[in-house]
Amino acid sequence: MSGWLSAAAEITAVVTAEVTAEVTAEVTAEVTAEVTTKMMTDATTKATTDAAPRVSSGMPRGVRVPAVALGATVAGAALVFLAWAYWTALRAPAVGLFHDDGIYAVTAKALASGRGYRILSLPGEMAQT
Repeated sequence: MSGWLSAAAEITAVVTAEVTAEVTAEVTAEVTAEVTTKMMTDATTKATTDAAPRVSSGMPRGVRVPAVALGATVAGAALVFLAWAYWTALRAPAVGLFHDDGIYAVTAKALASGRGYRILSLPGEMAQT
């Protein structure tokens, strides 16, 4: 089991790193272009008017680098969980694989629900003898 989980965690780390690198490169290019344009516009505005300088962080609105990285991390974690759940479900023993264990399970359900020692899966809920 740890082999599957470590492989899934490794895949998640690689995908997260690749997505983060791509997004960082794109955002850096966008921010650089926007900051350069803003600086040129501010310099022109300042030179032509006596208005007070505007304070800006330099980051364009709507840029969400951490949100994309967080989304990739959450998707990776979900992938790891689903891989673990499917792996566990495939290895779990099935009830009803043989005739006797299915009857035992149905009879146990009848006893637990207070219906007596009966076979609930048959029409008329026959008594188990």
